[in-house]
Amino acid sequence: MKLRYILFIMLCVFFYIVGQKAISPEKEINDEFRIVFEQEEEFYLLDNILTVKEKEKTLLNLKENTPEVKKELFNKILMEKKEEISLIGNYKKEEWKKENESIISFENKIRKTWDFIQSPAVKILGLMIVILIAIYAVFRSF
Repeated sequence: MKLRYILFIMLCVFFYIVGQKAISPEKEINDEFRIVFEQEEEFYLLDNILTVKEKEKTLLNLKENTPEVKKELFNKILMEKKEEISLIGNYKKEEWKKENESIISFENKIRKTWDFIQSPAVKILGLMIVILIAIYAVFRSF
């Protein structure tokens, strides 16, 4: 009986993991744009101004993933959108900047936690716990 519960939980976890991989193309493009350009000083401006299609076009125009090429492309887009940026108030810019900083700090926390979870010691410990639970569930009825 308990083994069924354990198998059900493991099945739910499996489907959750598979479901996480099936994200929308727009989210994928936004995430990739963030990963590529988040080190730039005024990233938060373009992240909020550019549409998904413009972000995709920018990523396709990126010839190499080197810091110099990224900075050059970023500055080029920044100059193209200079008029749009000038229409945005300072309050909104500060709000976007704070939001971007909080996202980056959250991503760093998640990355550190994920790196810890992916360490071999934690994987072995998790496997041992699953085995012990399975053994307990099987031999509990005796």
